[in-house]
Amino acid sequence: PRGGGGGGVYVSDHPGEHDFSLLKRLVLSDGSTLRGRTPGRPTVDCLFKDVTMDGKSALKVFTTNDCGGAVGAFNVQGASWCKNTRGFSKHGSAPPSVWCKVRPSDVAGLPGGGPWVVFGAHYAVDGTRKDAWVRTCGARDGLDVTLESTEAALFTVVPVGGGLTSDGVRVDVAPIGLCDMFNSGGAVRTSSVARDGNGTLSATARAVGEGRFMWYVNRPPSSVWVDGEESHFDYAWDPEGEVGQVLVELPLCVGGVMERDVVCTFGPVAA
Repeated sequence: PRGGGGGGVYVSDHPGEHDFSLLKRLVLSDGSTLRGRTPGRPTVDCLFKDVTMDGKSALKVFTTNDCGGAVGAFNVQGASWCKNTRGFSKHGSAPPSVWCKVRPSDVAGLPGGGPWVVFGAHYAVDGTRKDAWVRTCGARDGLDVTLESTEAALFTVVPVGGGLTSDGVRVDVAPIGLCDMFNSGGAVRTSSVARDGNGTLSATARAVGEGRFMWYVNRPPSSVWVDGEESHFDYAWDPEGEVGQVLVELPLCVGGVMERDVVCTFGPVAA
């Protein structure tokens, strides 16, 4: 929940027992965190469900980012707070797996319509990432997720932007953010798309932090730039989800400047 809400992030580990691989998914090199802009709140569809004892419901929590939002799904079945002992009491030795559907509309306050890009990551109880995927969908369409006991999944929700190149080719693009962080989209401060006089379409994201920055695209970009310098990028097409992904490495921030511009350019298709 700390990676999917706008509240404070604290560490209660004993000295010398910190899991730094886990903390690096929460904290940037300058000590700041990619927190949501609003407190983590339960989604409407789980408000009146017993997510700890009914044996079938997942806890879903949402927050907003500067460009989109995030939804966390958690399997917390099998334990509940006891006011008498002031602690968690376990119920049964084998808590069940749960199934839920995650939708962009789970993030209250986001505009309707679409399309939207959803980047999901599935985590084990120790924070190890089991799987990750990118999909496009409408605001009320959903992605199915099944969670075993104590597992979680975090979803970054981003609106798709884009436009036409001078030769009429449609470009769809959306900045997903730092894909190795829990709140990937928290790294994106602003996002815009513009076309110059030569017909080249440029998608620009103002980003914070360092590490692997991911874009959703429907076609390969001509180039990728980081703070005015052309950068190497990796492009991959996922035939199952019919989505393209661009990954570019943002270098370690120096001089206390944590923000930089990340630009994908799309030129006219060669004949």
